[in-house]
Amino acid sequence: MVTDLEHVQALRNRILQTLRAEEQAWESRRAELQHMIEVLGNAPDLLKRLGIESPSIEPVERQAGQPPTRYNLTFTKDVAEYVAAFPYDEVIRIKPMLETLKREKGLKGKDKSLYAYASQILSRMVEKNEQNLTHQDGIGYFKRRKQDATLAASIDPEGSFTT
Repeated sequence: MVTDLEHVQALRNRILQTLRAEEQAWESRRAELQHMIEVLGNAPDLLKRLGIESPSIEPVERQAGQPPTRYNLTFTKDVAEYVAAFPYDEVIRIKPMLETLKREKGLKGKDKSLYAYASQILSRMVEKNEQNLTHQDGIGYFKRRKQDATLAASIDPEGSFTT
């Protein structure tokens, strides 16, 4: 009869064998990749010696009327500008913001990815307290006005102004 200790040892040995097999497979793959890198590094010299000109890469021409591809290089800046132009104390919703940026700035990408990235940018802005942006769970992002210290000090606890 197999004891629990023997079962545990057999399982441990099986896992160790699997690990060794994976390490050997990785080393083999690593050596193959290293060889490919060396061959590709020597390819330009070999082509020159054989007298073969390297093909020139021609740019893909756009069709007339087709807007240029936008790679969202200024996405963070565009989100910050949108927040800056947004009115105070109103909820900033991400989906309408993305639709506006698509329409006005030519934003490209999958909606889910853009939403996640915009959410990350807004969260960072809240953490850094940029543009007085705050977040409330279940509601969204808000741009708050700064509390004026003199105004706050001039209001007594009952809510009336003191002079």
